[in-house]
Amino acid sequence: MTDPLDTEIVTAEGEVNVMGIINDLAAGRISPRIADLRFCYDGCIGGPGRNSELTGLYKRNLVISHFRKGAAYRTAPQYQQHTERPDLSRRFTDRYVGLPVPTTDDVRKILHAAGKFTRRDELNCRACGYRSCREYAVAVFQGLADLEMCLPHTMQLMEKEHGKLVQKYELAKRELAMEYGDEFIVGSDRKTLDVLDLIKQVGPTPTTVLIRGESGTGKELTARAIHRFSQRNDKPLVTLNCTTLTDSLLESELFGHRKGSFTGAINDKKGLFDAADGGTIFLDEIGDITPKLQAELLRVLDSGEVRAVGSNASKKVDIRLITATNKDLEAGVREGWFREDLYYRLNVFAITMPPLRSRIASVPLLAHHFLEKAKKKLNKSIMAIEESAIQAMVKYHWPGNIREMQNVIERAAVLTADNLIKLDNLPKIFADISAEPLAGELPQNSFKAEFAPHVMKIEKALLEKYLFEANGNVSRAAQLASIPRRTFYRILGRHGLKGRKTVP
Repeated sequence: MTDPLDTEIVTAEGEVNVMGIINDLAAGRISPRIADLRFCYDGCIGGPGRNSELTGLYKRNLVISHFRKGAAYRTAPQYQQHTERPDLSRRFTDRYVGLPVPTTDDVRKILHAAGKFTRRDELNCRACGYRSCREYAVAVFQGLADLEMCLPHTMQLMEKEHGKLVQKYELAKRELAMEYGDEFIVGSDRKTLDVLDLIKQVGPTPTTVLIRGESGTGKELTARAIHRFSQRNDKPLVTLNCTTLTDSLLESELFGHRKGSFTGAINDKKGLFDAADGGTIFLDEIGDITPKLQAELLRVLDSGEVRAVGSNASKKVDIRLITATNKDLEAGVREGWFREDLYYRLNVFAITMPPLRSRIASVPLLAHHFLEKAKKKLNKSIMAIEESAIQAMVKYHWPGNIREMQNVIERAAVLTADNLIKLDNLPKIFADISAEPLAGELPQNSFKAEFAPHVMKIEKALLEKYLFEANGNVSRAAQLASIPRRTFYRILGRHGLKGRKTVP
């Protein structure tokens, strides 16, 4: 029975009472949690389908008479067939599986593995969910828990891993310092020393730097040296070659993107500007970016904020920008493919890397430096480079600059069968030019000594003529001159005319 004073639960019997409660509910006059409504009154006999002409007593007699006629009259034909009763009995088995009980020594070993050696270490923090460390150790022994569930133990492991990562980081920094430090911008010539002086002057400042020079002259090496001398050398140096990605991917790489901002953007991505926050970002081949990205980069430099692709929110970043290019940006400004305002923002402090052909005095030093690197990489014992090979390298014009020399030395180190790099181990072009005399080798009082300068002037004039007619295209100029392209290229390097469009 319900409490008569309880308004949370209401009961009603009969048509009138039930309909009254339903009306009250519909009108919102009452709001019980439970409503027990029985439409029938005094059972089914007095229900809503009752015949008002018959009394309740007479209807009761009709029900009793129907019952006395037997089960056959009370059961539908399809259920009158006799069927066996199902066996409703059940059997139970003891499914208890006895878990192994650890010995005291087992518990001690598990506690030691979790870094708990004294009673003080067993001060329970309940992070594992067990009432005590020993109960937790028993669960570990029985396979119901893992060692990683112990929070203090996990924290100790994380501290150890952190220490190892710090050691690895410091080791990597030392290796990078040895690889890219200023002492390995190798060269004893005046131009190289001037570049090192500029690096040491601009490094400690926050000034934006533009590194210019031909491909392979060591622009990335210079950027790393600037970062090393900067106040941000404990922060990341992030590098990116702008020619390796398409326009849309480059924008995503630089500024990041939000999930769903374009096809394939299945997750949010952090951009390189964001990753370099507090440090330095180096963008190589900056002259190859499109006008759209030039505008985005200018906006970042002006506002100091980056906005991910597909996002309306901007984020402040603190970065030092270093860029590099092998293109003539001034010509780009004049011709309209490079923004003038961006050019002036990038060209705050320019460093021009000299080509190797103008640093001939440093060729022997560079050759031996790259030999040392090749020895370590190939794990070969090579003592020296033959003098004739050095002389051939001095005469070579090195169109690929420092990168080409490094590859040539490594190739020679692979080919040599003993502990000496010989002229035969170098590419064939070095053997072809090894017989050519060095500048100044001719006797002063000889026909050749007096004739050579005039030949050089005529040769240079012809080269300029062919270059002009070919509009600066070396392959076309070599065809006009009817000489092999590599030979033509070598002669260009000798006169400092590589890639120039000249007027005859």
